[in-house]
Amino acid sequence: MLLRAKGIKDLSGAPDPNFADLKKGDYGYEEAAKAVQLGFISGKQDSKTGKKYFNPWDTLTRGQMAKVLSLAYNLKGTTVSEFYDVPSTDGFYTYINALAYNNVTTGYSNHTFKPYQSISRQHFSVFLARTLGSSFKEDAANRAITGGLKPNPRKTYVYSYSFDENYSETVKYTGTDSGIDNWTGRDTDGDTYDYAYSEVRTALLLDGKTALFLRQSHIRLN
Repeated sequence: MLLRAKGIKDLSGAPDPNFADLKKGDYGYEEAAKAVQLGFISGKQDSKTGKKYFNPWDTLTRGQMAKVLSLAYNLKGTTVSEFYDVPSTDGFYTYINALAYNNVTTGYSNHTFKPYQSISRQHFSVFLARTLGSSFKEDAANRAITGGLKPNPRKTYVYSYSFDENYSETVKYTGTDSGIDNWTGRDTDGDTYDYAYSEVRTALLLDGKTALFLRQSHIRLN
């Protein structure tokens, strides 16, 4: 799928990647060898025997998907926060962060990415489509809080209230104080509000109080 998406039709000339479980003549060998040559597939190496394996009939994990897409399309960038289940020590951290930064993924509603969960063909297709074209991505300014990321200070967010489609508020990043991100919002009536976003999972805070949690469902952030 990646080779076709990148328009690579000539599979000849790729050196043998020396996978113990994928040899010349096997289904998918030429595609795998070409992907290895291009640098976005590497396979796995047995620490005891030193042999390399492609595992052609295994399932792909979400973390592996993130790595392959990031390498294939040279996706880079980092977000201001991470998914709760992807610490900076995780081998897929950099690649998952790159996908999030480029608006390819938003994660799950419980602020996780599930890097070691198998990915379905339809989900891989969605991620690939988003990588290929911005028309498949959700506009960050119009996405509800369903991802696992804090607001991105590089962006300005606009959100509306469900009780009035003509009422909206623009929120801008104003800095960080003691590890808490500060934001200022101005609504369509001209009133301004100060916001602070902490690492508490339930928590957009208003003037240090958790009352803003009631607003969380209305703020549209990625």
